[in-house]
Amino acid sequence: MTSCYWVLLADDAPGQGPIPIWLLFAALGVVFYLVMIRPQRREAAETKNMLSNLKPNDKVVTIGGIHGTVVSAGKDSDTVVIRVDDNTKVRMTRSAVARIVDPNEKKGESKDSAKPAK
Repeated sequence: MTSCYWVLLADDAPGQGPIPIWLLFAALGVVFYLVMIRPQRREAAETKNMLSNLKPNDKVVTIGGIHGTVVSAGKDSDTVVIRVDDNTKVRMTRSAVARIVDPNEKKGESKDSAKPAK
């Protein structure tokens, strides 16, 4: 057996093990926070910042996959107007914008893609 099973199989009285069970639960809580909660909060903050900084002429992609250009986005308004085609404008909520398209980004590449190997 491996060395971690001796804690579970010990015949000592309950709570008398070498590592208190509450310490294991606390360590598990810290790992859960670092792996799950913290990155999700950071991503939510980045999304909120991106949506609050939308301005006219930003090229965006919506959560539905619609590509367009922001025509108007008031700071205090919950809606934005996006020009999809020359004569087509769509009004939608800010939260429907998935990302701002970087004009310097090559087609088929995203900022999350892995860097090429050397």
